[in-house]
Amino acid sequence: MIDLSHERPSVAHEIGLCDREFDRDFILLMARTGTPRFGNIQTRIVNYYATLDELRRIMQRQLRMMCEALEAMPDESDEEDEE
Repeated sequence: MIDLSHERPSVAHEIGLCDREFDRDFILLMARTGTPRFGNIQTRIVNYYATLDELRRIMQRQLRMMCEALEAMPDESDEEDEE
């Protein structure tokens, strides 16, 4: 989870590092409503929130979707057993 609400120069770099290490589906970008897009996030999906309640709902929904995606992935230990 990366909050873009306060433009910090290191954030764009950290997003790049995450892109190399993780599937984009598992990187959650969020920002307070009105935060401008910057750096390498121009084409990324950013979840905007106006209140903390809205942020909580976004996080719950996105984490639920991430968990469902993980559960649907094949288990790597099953692949090792087959060899």
